[in-house]
Amino acid sequence: MSIKYFVYVIATTMVAGFLAAAPLDAQADRDDKREEATAGSPRGTIPDPPEGFKVLYVFPGARADTIPSISTSVHCTNLDKKDTTFRLECFDFTSALEGSTERLLSIGETRTITCGDSTALYDEDAIITPSSTINQGYVRVLSNPAKKLACNAQVLDASAMPPAFSHALNHFSAKGKR
Repeated sequence: MSIKYFVYVIATTMVAGFLAAAPLDAQADRDDKREEATAGSPRGTIPDPPEGFKVLYVFPGARADTIPSISTSVHCTNLDKKDTTFRLECFDFTSALEGSTERLLSIGETRTITCGDSTALYDEDAIITPSSTINQGYVRVLSNPAKKLACNAQVLDASAMPPAFSHALNHFSAKGKR
């Protein structure tokens, strides 16, 4: 057996071991962060809505990241017979509020609010810049006083027109019903 072959086998084994261990280290880091984020607070705690607001919809699966540019956009139309204040809140996987904003929504109007980077596709009415990356969070739609809003949400490539990808998120009522 030659020295070159021996060095090749050792180097290949070391590289393979390093590559195999890297994902495990990343998962361990994520698990550590999850434990830190939930320490001192019970799992499943969802923040109460602000005074006067009613939760209409929750969209699980929200993402917001700058590299690559991924955002979650929400569109709501007021179908009620009165003007309302529409509020969007962005949460991370621990239910920590990463950002929120409110906009007046007149009868029949549609507003678009994006959590993450401004998109090339939409002309947003507001941008919520999260305090950190959201990988598996959710967005919550609230209203005061109207209750008849039609809303949808999608995770999309914020940098391109048309986006390289766009994925519609399922919505659930405040009671968890679809």
